[in-house]
Amino acid sequence: MTYINEEIEDYPIGEEVEERPTNIKYTGYSKGFLLMNLIEYSLVKRGNQELEEYLKKSRIPQAKKYAKEIKSFLEFK
Repeated sequence: MTYINEEIEDYPIGEEVEERPTNIKYTGYSKGFLLMNLIEYSLVKRGNQELEEYLKKSRIPQAKKYAKEIKSFLEFK
């Protein structure tokens, strides 16, 4: 979502509007959204070590914890 804030008008004291006018424009998912998920999926299939290396190189904070989350989502039993 992209927020477009227009210039907010000044109102006299006591006559302020409760909701500020804001235009919200939905632009959809980013172009690489599915690609990133596919990369993570394929790296989980190869092994946890490769996924952790990829996440560290991508500068994802707490890469090991995130790798464990991804692996838990994609475990097939």
